[in-house]
Amino acid sequence: MRVENQPRQYINLMKLIDAILIWRGLLTENQKLRNRNAELKRKIELLTARVMQIDTTVAPLDNAEYDSDCSTEVLSSGYPDTGIHIKCFIHVFR
Repeated sequence: MRVENQPRQYINLMKLIDAILIWRGLLTENQKLRNRNAELKRKIELLTARVMQIDTTVAPLDNAEYDSDCSTEVLSSGYPDTGIHIKCFIHVFR
């Protein structure tokens, strides 16, 4: 190895190391996004299954008054772990 080539080879080596680190970081970020996407799909499937279980007893809520951001209504029965108010849900998906 000649002396004048050492700085150039060092720079190329550093670029290669940077490229590998970036590649590894992108793979890690991509895996995080895939995991999040799978988690959201599971939640959507769960909510869809629960919506299918809502029967006609919920219908009177459709005509009730509530504000546009649905902050005043509290889910008194049904599906408390979803965090979705029935009235808001009906309003949003109309």
